[in-house]
Amino acid sequence: MAIIRILYAAFVVIAGIFVIMYVDSLSLLMFIVTLALPLFLFLLLAVARIFTRITVEAPDPITVKGQSVSVKINLKNLSFISLPTMRATITYQGAFSSEDEKTEITFPLHALTNQTSSFDINSEHVGVVKVTLDNIYMYDYFRLFRFKYKINKHYEITFLPEILPISMDIRQNTLLGVDSDVFSKSKKGDDPSEVFAIRDYVGGDKLNRIHWKLSSKQDTLMVKDYSLPINNSITIIPELAAEDNEKLLSDIDAVIETTFNLSNFLCEAEIVHHICWFDPKTSRSFDEEIKNTDDMFATMGLMLACGLDSTGGSLENWKKDRPICSHVAYVTALQNASSLSDLGEMSFATFYSVFKIGDELANAEGTAGSVQFITVNPNKVTDSLAGIML
Repeated sequence: MAIIRILYAAFVVIAGIFVIMYVDSLSLLMFIVTLALPLFLFLLLAVARIFTRITVEAPDPITVKGQSVSVKINLKNLSFISLPTMRATITYQGAFSSEDEKTEITFPLHALTNQTSSFDINSEHVGVVKVTLDNIYMYDYFRLFRFKYKINKHYEITFLPEILPISMDIRQNTLLGVDSDVFSKSKKGDDPSEVFAIRDYVGGDKLNRIHWKLSSKQDTLMVKDYSLPINNSITIIPELAAEDNEKLLSDIDAVIETTFNLSNFLCEAEIVHHICWFDPKTSRSFDEEIKNTDDMFATMGLMLACGLDSTGGSLENWKKDRPICSHVAYVTALQNASSLSDLGEMSFATFYSVFKIGDELANAEGTAGSVQFITVNPNKVTDSLAGIML
């Protein structure tokens, strides 16, 4: 824009010299037109600005990583003036990143029309992306002037990890050792402390389950089905930390994706569990109980809003209280996983699974005592988890 103004000033000087050297009506007319042109362009731009209405449609705030979210700019031009250039500057802060990035889009404004321009927000990593659209600038035909149209829109778009059904097995000791007062709403069991349902007697039902009082009232045998306790003996501990290198965000993606694929499997099996982690940004420890997928996605939102560092702290903070549980699943991208075989010494009643993010886990993969090591390929998380024993 500054260059164009300099070129225009040079053109005015040349036109003035031309008038001085060649005194005639044509040269004078050209000089007057040259001087009047900015005023004419300014008035056209001002009219277009007055009769233009701009709105922005909020994008879908939640999507899966790798998918695009479209932000639409709706323009309504009530004037007869078309403008060749409109420019919008979008600022966004990437997931788990403190650096702002900017992108610009340009589009024309047509006369007496309604039109829509859009731009896509995409993230190859999980997390919350903050998008800001402050102003849209309108330019005249020669880009000598511009007017600002204030938008002042701020959006947060959450990019979720990919969650898929995975076939895994549950260790018998995982479901033992912790009493539960939470019962399944869809499956019956053998806990007599809670009645799941009452139904008609079927041949082969145990006599001690007959509801004699209700049977006498109904004049037919009624049987009690007992409830299935939902155990809360599993704790998942994701480490929101990775080595500070070019794979940092990819490793964090894999940590979060592993955590919630494990959680989703437990939710489908109706196993209550906890997810515990440490947020280095706020120095706060979280301990969230997960009973169903609604709890899981609420916890996912909390985690995706956290910060990350290169040192971790989730496991160390969990050790301070160390609540009773029969199985701990520790998910980490840090390189100290091969030295975690001493986890079993913390509690002989607890089994530990270490999910190490990386292409290889030398001398560690397998089971050592009450600790098993599992390598998770950051590019094939679901394949790495398929068939494991949790």
